[in-house]
Amino acid sequence: MWVLESDTSSNPLIGASTSAEIEHDLTDADGSLEFQGTASARASFNTLSAQAGGALYNSFFDPDYDFDSQTGVPQNYGSFSSAEFTQTLSYGGMAMNYTSTYILRLTGTILTPGYGAVTVRLTHGNETPQEWSFLANDSYDIPIFSQAYVHGVSPQQFSLAIFVTHDFDTGTLAEGGNYEGSVLFGNTLRVEGVDLRDENGNLAPPGTITSNSGEVFQIMAVPEPGTLALVPISMGMLIFSRRRRE
Repeated sequence: MWVLESDTSSNPLIGASTSAEIEHDLTDADGSLEFQGTASARASFNTLSAQAGGALYNSFFDPDYDFDSQTGVPQNYGSFSSAEFTQTLSYGGMAMNYTSTYILRLTGTILTPGYGAVTVRLTHGNETPQEWSFLANDSYDIPIFSQAYVHGVSPQQFSLAIFVTHDFDTGTLAEGGNYEGSVLFGNTLRVEGVDLRDENGNLAPPGTITSNSGEVFQIMAVPEPGTLALVPISMGMLIFSRRRRE
């Protein structure tokens, strides 16, 4: 059983939410298993939010569940939510080429006896996306720096997405137990600025970047790409996947 929600926006302040529940009568145990799931997502021009969670009552593991025929009591119950926005960025100034390093901030919490995860995906132009995934139960208020994109002055498409997943696996839970969990990133994934430099390494002046939405992207300096790995992150687990076009 999955509760799904997504929001993709080219207009500001789009929001969506959903909820669902499912119940299974247990012939080989007392009572019944019940799952209640919720999910919501919201997209605006430079801020994204997504959250998912659920409650599982009278947990029961059915070793004879048949996925193909869907007979018996399923093992997994979860919720999924995502939000994304896309803009076209144009570059002024006197340079012939630019290097962009995006500065993001992620805030929220993962709190669950089950499985919780949040993934951030950033795409610039025709480059393969860069992704960051966080899995640990914790509170998050952390900066994220993209690896640098080298590009010309032609307009570039910029996309940012957040995905959250919450899941209970009855094979890992005590039978008859009641559980609640959540992955809450309703506040938020945000673009704080862009380190935009010309071919000589000089930081571009304010106003060099304009977007088709009219949203202003602030230009600010960050450490050189080779030192970004030294930025401390207190989370229990971080997976960073860097994919670049050859």
